[in-house]
Amino acid sequence: MENKLVKSFSETILNDDLKAISGELLEASLDSIVDSEVLQKVPIVGTLLAIGKTGMILKNRNLIRQTLQFMHELNNRSIDEEKKVEFSERIQAGDKRAQEEIERIMLILDSTIDLEKSIILARLVAAYINEIISYAEFHELTDILNRFYLSDKQMLLQIRTSIITDSIGQEIYRVERLTGMGLIDATLKMVSFSNEVGRQDKYVSISSIGMLFCDIGFSGDRV
Repeated sequence: MENKLVKSFSETILNDDLKAISGELLEASLDSIVDSEVLQKVPIVGTLLAIGKTGMILKNRNLIRQTLQFMHELNNRSIDEEKKVEFSERIQAGDKRAQEEIERIMLILDSTIDLEKSIILARLVAAYINEIISYAEFHELTDILNRFYLSDKQMLLQIRTSIITDSIGQEIYRVERLTGMGLIDATLKMVSFSNEVGRQDKYVSISSIGMLFCDIGFSGDRV
């Protein structure tokens, strides 16, 4: 990740001015976002637009949109003011771990297409700043987010709330995918030879990391 981008991102993160950005503007077309005088004053936006003039315009515009959505959500979360200042000071002081955290956040945003993932990422970062989750948990949860399929969200939430307790009648590939990511635990329930020869049905339950992912990443979302 380019140092100029990391520096601009560091200057922008937890910027209270971003609270004034309306939801309507975030949902506007990329051209409208780029043409906005308000957004052009945001350090990371200005840097990305400058880089965009030499190429990679579409990619940079997507990163701008993801970053703005992320920061809008982050700045509207409830974050302890003392912890917020401490986090900002670590970034500005060039703390190695803080720089690694910023780079990790930017890499995820850069590879993201769905805006919802940027919102989830902001919630994870807010929980990390508030020390609700540890540094190791932050790394694990952001790795999961990077690999997570949003189409699996409903099933995961229903397992979290025990609406789904086994794999009978469920799409097995989703169960296996969530199990493979460590979000749920699955134990053999029975082997059915009626309609599907050799199908293995399983009891499913949320794992400890899956519980954290749901409770933080999907906080306030309906099942």
